[in-house]
Amino acid sequence: MELFSSIIEFTRSKKENFFARLLKLPLSEKEMKKIKSLQGDWGVITTEKEIDMVVYGAEK
Repeated sequence: MELFSSIIEFTRSKKENFFARLLKLPLSEKEMKKIKSLQGDWGVITTEKEIDMVVYGAEK
């Protein structure tokens, strides 16, 4: 919980720069490649229904 609080406090203190970078769209090719490199196949099949339950807490 202390780590989470520290992250929130850091974000608040750097709010303008943090959100400016977060909202910078579209992403450059380099940024898109970096994000795609973080993806990995865990070999688990996930249905849309399961994703909805995790993301929204209920079925759509």
